[in-house]
Amino acid sequence: MASLLAIVPFTPGGLGIIEGVLIPGLIGFGVPGGVAVLGVVSWRLFQFWAPIPVAGLCYLSLRTPGWRDRIPARTPC
Repeated sequence: MASLLAIVPFTPGGLGIIEGVLIPGLIGFGVPGGVAVLGVVSWRLFQFWAPIPVAGLCYLSLRTPGWRDRIPARTPC
């Protein structure tokens, strides 16, 4: 249900919508409230925010002059 609601383009990536559906859903299945909040927030942190710095580092590695010269080229066997 949370993934279907995330498709609706009200917020980028379903921020707030997914959390608002997953936390009560997990609590409804018997997960303690603190564990449900911690699990959903940590999952969203990695799922939504972690790719941003990784993409930034990838972009900088492509834009930095001479970066590829520091890595030795592989020779085919």
